[in-house]
Amino acid sequence: MFTKMGNGEFIVVFEDGIDDNFRIHYKISPDGKTWEEGLGTRIPDHIGAPYITKLSNDRLLLISNSHVVSYSDDHGQTWVTNAEVPWLGAFPNYCWPSCYQTGKNEIALITSVPRRGGGHKIEICFGEMEMTRSIFPFW
Repeated sequence: MFTKMGNGEFIVVFEDGIDDNFRIHYKISPDGKTWEEGLGTRIPDHIGAPYITKLSNDRLLLISNSHVVSYSDDHGQTWVTNAEVPWLGAFPNYCWPSCYQTGKNEIALITSVPRRGGGHKIEICFGEMEMTRSIFPFW
């Protein structure tokens, strides 16, 4: 998964299931075509199926199968793990999450959750995108 950042560079996030137990890494490219060699840099607290998006305030928002939400205000150089998690369930029952900005100060987190009687259903969790605070309360 990749996105163009506010500084014009591109960031890609990916899992490494061969050498690093599905932990999430990132790389940055000046043009989206040329990428550094190797695994890049690991993002703490994330495992499997990363999803990244750039918000309107240039903040990067990341979620993965660990259902931890992290953000970066410096184009991926540092990551902050949000204090709250949107779901208490874990992979493999809760899987393939994504994140989107749905309003001026609103984000939506989406994942697949177990359904009574078997199978999965899609669940959406909304949060407030604070421009100055580092906490996303989820409801």
